[in-house]
Amino acid sequence: DVGEPPAGARPRRVAAGIASALLVGVFGGSTLVPSKFVAPEFSGLAVLPSFGVGAAAAGLLVCATHVASCACRSKPAGWGGLAAVPAGLASGLVWSLGNICAIYAMGPGQLNYGIAYPIVQCALLVSGLLGICIFHEISDSRAIAVFFSAAAVLVAGAALLGYAGPGGVGLQHGGRI
Repeated sequence: DVGEPPAGARPRRVAAGIASALLVGVFGGSTLVPSKFVAPEFSGLAVLPSFGVGAAAAGLLVCATHVASCACRSKPAGWGGLAAVPAGLASGLVWSLGNICAIYAMGPGQLNYGIAYPIVQCALLVSGLLGICIFHEISDSRAIAVFFSAAAVLVAGAALLGYAGPGGVGLQHGGRI
């Protein structure tokens, strides 16, 4: 048990949490934007090697920042030991497979970024379902009801984006919603 934070620390933690969540949205939502500025002959799955190098460099930067931060506060880095390695590698593999699918979906003649990437973000729904059903991270019935209400909105939005297609194709051919 970590205990209660010192007086005045909670508002700072809440602000840091909100700022971090906003940055996740900005960075996560623009992950594949640079790939749209690549020459067509080098687009699609051809960007994966450089994407991997960039992800590895960013991972090393995050790790170095974490170690430096812990060293400045005279705290251990808390790596989790070798037991954490298989889980970390499996998570990275699953994340990479998701990005491969997203890149493929946005390939030439496929969905455009504005349609495909919001649908890709339905991963939040899967994460939430795992958190509720498998890991029991949320047990309050009101919070679960809010989650499923938001999930319904998310699925409806993804369905509408998928239906509309690039340039609203689904609606241009006389489709009805």
